[in-house]
Amino acid sequence: MPEEQFRKHLRQLKDELEDAESIDDQTRQLLEDLDADIHQILETLEEEQTERRMQLKDRLTGAILQLDESHPQIAQTMRSVINTLSNMGI
Repeated sequence: MPEEQFRKHLRQLKDELEDAESIDDQTRQLLEDLDADIHQILETLEEEQTERRMQLKDRLTGAILQLDESHPQIAQTMRSVINTLSNMGI
């Protein structure tokens, strides 16, 4: 169940990142990098994912600080991904 929840939240975040509007170039680059990370995780074999998931968790935590006020929905979805990762022991 946590794996399905994780993938669901990642897909939701990926969609929100693609639809994000009115953001500066630095934030856009951050979102593009996160989108690439998500894509890699979704395409990577499960046994190779733990380290990538830990890295994603760290990057999402930093991104939330930047996006919390300007894009609260994206920040909330990022929190859902982090919470799911925590529930998975990551």
